[in-house]
Amino acid sequence: MPVGKVTERYIMGLAGVEGSLNSILPVVGKPDLPEPPRLAAGPEKEPGQSNVSVYVRVRPLVEDETQAGIGIMPGMVTTSSDPGDSSATALQTDKVNIGGFTGVLGTEADNETMFRHCFKSRLDTVVAGGTASLFCYGYTGSGKSHTVLGYGGEKGLYHLAAGDLLARMEEQYPGENLFLVATASEIYGDTVYDLMGEEKLPASLRTDADGNLCVCGPAVKNELSDLVGEFKPLDDSSLGKSARATIVTRTRGLRCGLVRTIQDLDTISTSALQLRVVGSSTEHSQSSRSHAVLRMEVMNMETYKAKEAMDDAKVLLPAMLNAIENHWTECFNKLVDTKSGRRDDGSYTFGLMQYEGGQEEWDKVYASLEIKKKQLEAAIPSVMERVQQAYQQLEQVKYHEAVGGALVLVDLAGADYDKRDVGTTTTAQQKKESTDINKSLLALKECFRYIAGVNGAGGHGPFRGSKLTRLLEDSLLPGAHSTRKNRACASVMVVNVSPAEHIAKRTLNVLRYGQIFADGSKKTEKTSKHRMVQKKRIATH
Repeated sequence: MPVGKVTERYIMGLAGVEGSLNSILPVVGKPDLPEPPRLAAGPEKEPGQSNVSVYVRVRPLVEDETQAGIGIMPGMVTTSSDPGDSSATALQTDKVNIGGFTGVLGTEADNETMFRHCFKSRLDTVVAGGTASLFCYGYTGSGKSHTVLGYGGEKGLYHLAAGDLLARMEEQYPGENLFLVATASEIYGDTVYDLMGEEKLPASLRTDADGNLCVCGPAVKNELSDLVGEFKPLDDSSLGKSARATIVTRTRGLRCGLVRTIQDLDTISTSALQLRVVGSSTEHSQSSRSHAVLRMEVMNMETYKAKEAMDDAKVLLPAMLNAIENHWTECFNKLVDTKSGRRDDGSYTFGLMQYEGGQEEWDKVYASLEIKKKQLEAAIPSVMERVQQAYQQLEQVKYHEAVGGALVLVDLAGADYDKRDVGTTTTAQQKKESTDINKSLLALKECFRYIAGVNGAGGHGPFRGSKLTRLLEDSLLPGAHSTRKNRACASVMVVNVSPAEHIAKRTLNVLRYGQIFADGSKKTEKTSKHRMVQKKRIATH
């Protein structure tokens, strides 16, 4: 258009300016973006039942304690309860009776016995696509890490459960090549770390578009031109700070290891758990000073590759849209005199940009923007094709009832009443560790009280009190916030205690917290059953 015709007006409506092919500007139209697909769902089922069990495990006195003459605290039950007793007592004196537990494992019970009695049956939930969680709570030195991870050649429940789950998968789905995707993370202070690798890396908690909590590692950034050969880097320097980034940011979840045999798990867990923070506490010198969260998910290669392809493809879209936005802004800034804009009947009227070089200079600017337009239009189909192919790949994944089943084990750092804080030998770091651990366990205690309905607790629950409770919310309230709406959840809480009489008060507190959770779990189960009966009654009428 001749520059001399600046008096000739053209109308651009307030809405629909971007990508309007009828505009005088050589802009690029935005493509229609496909909706991200979801994995194929199985047949409709009744909401999965949420089973929660609370066990007490009493460790034996260690050699140093017996040599020091430390005795057993009065009233502590040190023998295992009858398997048929679902309301076992852990402590009984003339004044105190703490019971209501699913079971008590005495000092004679090893990890194999613990697994067989408390957790093995819960793995049925995992091979059916649900979630089985186990977390250990207790005072420092009570045997939590021993239970979850093992010690001195004795396998922990992490290995025992994984080995049993692998055997079940092969037995129930022979030849279907199912495997486990294992991740390991820790919460130290207020920071989450990814332990799966040669070195641990900081991670962050984010909520996805569906409201599900995700643990994400460091973002990986690439230029769009490095990932899409057809895309040519455009010079956006004229836009200054208003330019949108055309960098592809891929935020992956926790690093993972593929587990097909128990030997794979040995290799992975050994390297991961060596990175966990340990230090001294009031009870022993190798106390875990962080909370560890170990997760294994049932997967097949078809689903695994399809999810990776979709995640790799969909992150291209924001960078592509930003490139289109940058080009539109550049066209508008260089070809339109924005200062001449006037409002007229709900639309803005603009004149064309005036250059000292007149028509010839304006035409050169227009021609350069036309070249950029063609470059973008050549790259967009390539990006959209990759996205559509990835989406189609996920849509074509066949439903498998076991895929997505998850096994979660949590080894909590030990609660610690640290007398060293009043002395001069405790470092600032040790004091901070004790404070952070106790603070997060206090938040966990408040979640127990919420579940039990203490003091009329209501609302959404205090799970945002710490990063620990945010991560454990699905285990503490299985099924209530689960993404697997129609799949069962089974949770086991192990209250680890020492029978040593010199820490009797702290053991008593731990048992009471466990009892709060046991009572709350029974109330939750009773309410769930009542709701199920009500639904069935409504359905029959």
